[in-house]
Amino acid sequence: MKICVVPDTQVKPGVPLDHLLYAGKYIASKKPDVVVMIGDWWDMESLCSYDKGKKSFEGRSYKKDVESGNLAMDLFLQPIKAECNRLKVNKQKQWKPRLVFTMGNHEQRIERAIEYDAILEDTIGYQDLNREPAPREVTLENAAPTRQARDVAARARVLRPAANTLLFQRLRQRCRAALPQH
Repeated sequence: MKICVVPDTQVKPGVPLDHLLYAGKYIASKKPDVVVMIGDWWDMESLCSYDKGKKSFEGRSYKKDVESGNLAMDLFLQPIKAECNRLKVNKQKQWKPRLVFTMGNHEQRIERAIEYDAILEDTIGYQDLNREPAPREVTLENAAPTRQARDVAARARVLRPAANTLLFQRLRQRCRAALPQH
């Protein structure tokens, strides 16, 4: 089993995203069985409590944070979906990678912001990432494009790390087994 792990991207407005398109192309060329995005896809700098009140905090926008992360996810998955479709159209061996996304502490800034300021409840939330709060898993089928490049994030399924302990234990075991022993 081939597993690809995508670490924290911490996407934020004003930062180039082309590297995520190339990462998607690389993954499509290697065709792993599982792609694990370990969280912190969105930086959510507009909700950073550390910078609140500082001059550098000025101009940050929650909406822009969400939109940039959704666009980044779209760019990342675009070549993966294209390769799956190409294989299907050409009647070649199908590739249907399992896509796993875990929520990181940066996405959880949304929960913390609501916790600290109850007036934000029903105003901001995971629904802005077009995700349901229930833990779920990403599939290419439920990541179909939607308006304004909010496609993949729109229907992405989320697994919280606590619900994934068995998955990550298995991943760790497989990684250790693949490493040369000293």
